[in-house]
Amino acid sequence: KKEEEINVNRLPTDFPTEFQGTVTRIHSSCSFEITTKSDKGDQKYVVYLNNVKAPYFFFYKSGGCEPFGYEAREFLRKHYVGQVVKVVVDGCYNTNPNPAVFYGVRAFATIYHEKKCVNEEFVRSGFAQYHDSFIDRSSQRAQQIRQADQEARDKKNGMHNPSLQVEAAQIEDLVNYTNLQRRAQEVLGQIREQKLEGVIEHITMGGRLYVYIPSKGIYIKCGVNGIISYSAADRMSSDVYKYMTEHFEQATVEIVPCILGKYECFYCWITIKSFFGKSYDLAE
Repeated sequence: KKEEEINVNRLPTDFPTEFQGTVTRIHSSCSFEITTKSDKGDQKYVVYLNNVKAPYFFFYKSGGCEPFGYEAREFLRKHYVGQVVKVVVDGCYNTNPNPAVFYGVRAFATIYHEKKCVNEEFVRSGFAQYHDSFIDRSSQRAQQIRQADQEARDKKNGMHNPSLQVEAAQIEDLVNYTNLQRRAQEVLGQIREQKLEGVIEHITMGGRLYVYIPSKGIYIKCGVNGIISYSAADRMSSDVYKYMTEHFEQATVEIVPCILGKYECFYCWITIKSFFGKSYDLAE
């Protein structure tokens, strides 16, 4: 306990207290992956919204979700992924005794986008609530976040609307378990040749896509029909990965499943629906 108290609000040596970067993905339902660029290369930071508590959403191994968790994540994804934001780190909880390592650090921050506080806007939407800081160091916008919470309750936004009956998202993970070929064949029989909207949650070396399809409650591994993916050992694999993660990470997609390949990979016609406001067929 004493060690944990010492590590509260002790940021790693190279973790900035204030920076600007691009939101590259939303983890869970209230944390941001933000990428900065410099002459030394890209650097990714994960920060949590301070003074905010959102319902849980997690797809890995069927993770477990709470009502409004998916809707909360989608609010953040649709509004902020790909956008440049300013981050003010308020503090952290650090379980790693090595001051040079980011692993084990949960940083809490106040984030701004186009001069608006993201913490406030998220709470005002009704998909999250005000919460006392988990690190006993409140955001400089804590009072405004609390006011946004009251506004959301008064207007019955999101989860505060009693007429909205939203169940926790159901997720069957067909990616992170093995020996699921029979189940994957059953799923293919149910969705073959259907147009399905989903979200690219992860991209592998070589360019395979892990897609969550909310209408079916499934998380599947997808390949582009008619295109052979590079193996992880191929030198082109890293180039494909870099390009696709920079452009398509957490994009909205439309897939049409066609056949099932090895390792439960669904080969599909895939259209990116949110690439700089246009649609693109990945096979092209």
